[in-house]
Amino acid sequence: WSLRERAAVWDVRLEELRAYKRKYGNCNVPTKFEENPQLGRWVRSQRTHYKRFLEGHPSPMTEEHVEALNTVGFEWSLRERAVVWE
Repeated sequence: WSLRERAAVWDVRLEELRAYKRKYGNCNVPTKFEENPQLGRWVRSQRTHYKRFLEGHPSPMTEEHVEALNTVGFEWSLRERAVVWE
């Protein structure tokens, strides 16, 4: 894939994520999302790329992607949402 093709796919997935959020109210697409399996895998990959980006490792994540995902309301870590049982 060329850089242009990868950028186009990234933009398509971002639009799909926006549509998912409009429908479900969040950006927590299941990894095995039956309606759009590629979107579920992409969301998981964004979290992995972001972690590597923060750690200073090579990653396709960019500041622009981080900003775009933050604008949508992307949750970078689902562990922070863990329910505490009383």
